[in-house]
Amino acid sequence: MVVEIRSTRNGSTLSFSAPRSGAEGFVTFTAELKALPLSAVVEVEDFGLDGLVSYFSEIARQWRGWKGAMTYESVEGQLQFESTSDTSGHVFLKVSLRDDLGGADWLASGVFFLEAGQLQQLATDMQRLAERVRDVS
Repeated sequence: MVVEIRSTRNGSTLSFSAPRSGAEGFVTFTAELKALPLSAVVEVEDFGLDGLVSYFSEIARQWRGWKGAMTYESVEGQLQFESTSDTSGHVFLKVSLRDDLGGADWLASGVFFLEAGQLQQLATDMQRLAERVRDVS
């Protein structure tokens, strides 16, 4: 299963795929950012996908807008989000990918423009992705 976030403004995409459980409760998944001419792929490690599920569920719940920024960062820092909103149901999702926590050799980022109508489906898709974590032995 692949979950894709698509910006309604410029067609940029962020895809999540291949979640698998690892040692000591970690989950690893692939995040791929395509924002022409930029393309970046990183393996993300985190303590499960509950943080991502909660993040997107909260954005969907507050689709009418909120004050300030909502943030998320994976445990090793390879994936970061910062979301702001307006009162018209638009979400501005800043995405940052990097190769490693601290002393990163590269950093790729983009801003996604999301509509209120995308948010609940995105939260549902993230929940389904979390349910598909497979064991790696």
